[in-house]
Amino acid sequence: MDDGVVLAKTPKGVEEFERRTCGLPPRIRQILILADGKRDRATLSSMVNTQDLDGILDQLVNDGFLATVAAQAESGKAAAAPAFEVPVDPQERHKLARTFVINTTEAFVGVFGTGLIEQARKAQTSDDLRRLVDDWHDAIVAGAGKKRAAEMNSHLMALL
Repeated sequence: MDDGVVLAKTPKGVEEFERRTCGLPPRIRQILILADGKRDRATLSSMVNTQDLDGILDQLVNDGFLATVAAQAESGKAAAAPAFEVPVDPQERHKLARTFVINTTEAFVGVFGTGLIEQARKAQTSDDLRRLVDDWHDAIVAGAGKKRAAEMNSHLMALL
């Protein structure tokens, strides 16, 4: 796979991200989460520690979880990726925020985030989730998400 290829989640990939409908293994799921339509293969490679990133990305594309968004232009700049759209419906935003907290905790913290994941699952409102943000952020920074903590926090705040 070309380093300049940018991949984004397809509707099937978004559904897997939100609902875990296909039961992807944790490592493959982490890579699916990181493929946001802005990062190219080289960037993803710097974020994950795996020898078979190309194989995993090819598998995610072949299985319909990811699709090519754009190739790097000769100027060295990636083509514009689709913007993250924040749903208007507060219930939908809450649902996405809760799923985001759960998925990022699982991907970057692992079993050490079990308590936080349970609290997020029980969160009935966005205010309940807001009360977890500091603990979530601390867990992400202490886990494997230190490099992306600010970006993920910004994404979560957009939903809350």
